[in-house]
Amino acid sequence: MARKTVAIVVISLVLAGCTGVAAPPTEPPSALTSSTPTSILAPTATASPSAPPEPTPTPSPAPTAAPIPSPTKTPVPSWPNGFDMGAYAEDVEGGAALMLSSGIGWVAQQAWFLDGDTVGVGNLIAVAHHRGLKVLLSVTGDWELAYDDEYQASYVRALADLAAQGADGIEVWDEPNTLGTMAVVDPVEYAELLCAAYEAIKVSNPDTVVISAAPAPSGSADECTEEVCGDLHWLQALAEAGAFECADMVGVRYTTGATPPDTSVGHPSGLDHHSFYFLPTVRRYYGAAGGILPLAFTQFGYLSPEGYDDPPPAFWWATVTTAADQADWTARAVQLASASNRVGMVVIWNLDAADWGGDYGSVTAGYAIVRPDGTCPTCEALGEAFRQP
Repeated sequence: MARKTVAIVVISLVLAGCTGVAAPPTEPPSALTSSTPTSILAPTATASPSAPPEPTPTPSPAPTAAPIPSPTKTPVPSWPNGFDMGAYAEDVEGGAALMLSSGIGWVAQQAWFLDGDTVGVGNLIAVAHHRGLKVLLSVTGDWELAYDDEYQASYVRALADLAAQGADGIEVWDEPNTLGTMAVVDPVEYAELLCAAYEAIKVSNPDTVVISAAPAPSGSADECTEEVCGDLHWLQALAEAGAFECADMVGVRYTTGATPPDTSVGHPSGLDHHSFYFLPTVRRYYGAAGGILPLAFTQFGYLSPEGYDDPPPAFWWATVTTAADQADWTARAVQLASASNRVGMVVIWNLDAADWGGDYGSVTAGYAIVRPDGTCPTCEALGEAFRQP
């Protein structure tokens, strides 16, 4: 995902791997369609020329096609305080029932606006809505053209079109505080892009939730430069630029945890940066953004290599995290988030990815809550948490 070209303090050695776990765009299943059979009337008999005229038989009535019922949509799970749960999923149709039973009512997908086209969405909106799920799209564009006026106008129109198609939520760009996702790191420029997108999206569909782009976690700088901006400084700069007047939620992420969510010490890295600990991340991000809007964790997950080979060296800190840890910590984090009044959404990275190892050292499958043996301990833990009064 993030393509860092500038070295940042030692924490980036640990974080770099985690910002690169994004799954490649996958084409969603085909949209569900139904066809109504055409009624065919019985032919009218024609009298023989040599025979006396005979009464024309009354045509048999065409069989009435049974109405095709609309799909029954399970209501999106409702957590306390208006809190929502989502997950990235490769098999939306196959995973929908499991998601809904676990309290997960949104499916998320990464998309790209490139060469005038939005890539990575396909039939997702139709399929997800058919299955009773809402859709969150995280839409990035051409990093070299992000602040070009003509390109930006096209990008904003593309987001508005997605909203008109029924996207329930849109995250505007991805990790704009680092080079590799933006040609220049500039919170004021991004604030202007966000506000333009917000206005266009709301005109197309007032119900679409607009989320600011989650910054890449980093502790690299005490100020923002054209090359990098620390995550907290980035959020503070956006707040000062008025960006959060143009959003419904503040996008953030958490994918480097290796301890229970209510702790603030003990990460295997030995570092105490907030991005390694869930509750400190919530508190510091919420404060840095001005405490105006709820946070949306557009990527959240605990990496567990259980069932796979050892993780690549960059992810050594997750070596001892078990699938049981992943389940317990995820459910506890969701409970803490939903009760915090600071978090509006948590989107799990991810439901069912299968990529592990390979040429690029992928660990995406280790984040998946559906484990390699097909079980989903996290789904069970989330379901129990969701059903608690």
